[in-house]
Amino acid sequence: MIYAQQTPIYKVESAVVRYHIEGGGTFSKELNLSIEGESTLLFREFGKERVIHETIDEVTQGRLRYTHHIKRVEKSTPTSSQSVDFLQHKIVEHPLVKRDLREGLLKQGREVIASKECDIWAREGMRICLYKGIPLHIEIDALGMFYEKKAFEVDENSSIPNDAFILPSFPKQPIALFKLRTLTPKEKRKEPFAKKLLLLTKKMENVFQKSKLPESGIIAKYRKKWLASLGESIYLQEKKRLPQRLKRLKKERLCFQEATTWVEADRCNSDIYESWTVEKKEKQLKRMEDEITTLEARMPCIRSAKDIFDLSECMR
Repeated sequence: MIYAQQTPIYKVESAVVRYHIEGGGTFSKELNLSIEGESTLLFREFGKERVIHETIDEVTQGRLRYTHHIKRVEKSTPTSSQSVDFLQHKIVEHPLVKRDLREGLLKQGREVIASKECDIWAREGMRICLYKGIPLHIEIDALGMFYEKKAFEVDENSSIPNDAFILPSFPKQPIALFKLRTLTPKEKRKEPFAKKLLLLTKKMENVFQKSKLPESGIIAKYRKKWLASLGESIYLQEKKRLPQRLKRLKKERLCFQEATTWVEADRCNSDIYESWTVEKKEKQLKRMEDEITTLEARMPCIRSAKDIFDLSECMR
């Protein structure tokens, strides 16, 4: 299961594959998630060396309104996987886990994606289409949430420069394989939505197989718990951000109160420009005061919130 690959991963010597990503869904009537992004897969030597570049925006709408920009770069070799942490300027390295994307899936025909005919493999909640081992289309859905990664361009046997496989010169942090299963809150915030949704579909499948209840009864029983686990990264992100916003607003308010010119005001808040006046200053201060008062009233609830649903209720 682990360590070096014994056979080529792809049946193409090298390629550049570009994808569009979208997804999201509804946590509740008051909270929605939308996902959009781009991804590029580069590989050579039949996949012996691979690099994935992804940029994704996760946007929550409703009671929690926030956009999370995600930049992901991951490199794989026959023995290791390296993920770039751009926030902490480090590279997390751990032994490579060999995975067969077709595991637990049944072949269900073919389709054409990005002008390539690929084989469809599927099970409840997941569907992929493979072309010579290359995933061209990945669909995952559960509990009204979905994720789709679809190729729009495949450049086979392309000449890829060596520097495309070079990661930033950040220090490396080796991590043992067993530690990957016990993530810290900070690490949970960085977990890709697709990975969390895939793990959820597998968990649901296991529960369905072991339980004597009908699927509808199981979903009714566990739906909120499962969705809370799926929204954990949003919950952790927002629970950290909201107190920081309150602190920043108080600092900006003090700065703004002391401003007498638009130049001084602009240093406090980038939304203030040369048209700044005393009247606009008073309106801006009023908006700040209102938001500070609201956040201060909500803060005890925010601090005690246990999951994304609790936090959503705090923001009513």
